[in-house]
Amino acid sequence: MLRTRALAVDDEGVIAAQGATNQMTMLPADTVVFISLNRSNRDLFDELVASGASPRIVGDANSPRFLGMAICEGNVAGTSV
Repeated sequence: MLRTRALAVDDEGVIAAQGATNQMTMLPADTVVFISLNRSNRDLFDELVASGASPRIVGDANSPRFLGMAICEGNVAGTSV
């Protein structure tokens, strides 16, 4: 979904806002892959670990990466589920 940002993730899925209109939509999801800017940010990973989840860390959450490497790491993590 282009020009869309995630506002929240819960047990039912993702609440997303569309571009300039900010129209909110609930997107059902069993698995969520978060993609951010090219800088390291482990905040979500650390929160998930603290809550007892077992997330896999890939891409920029691990360290700054280029898209190709992040896709490869995400693919490896996704196929192991």
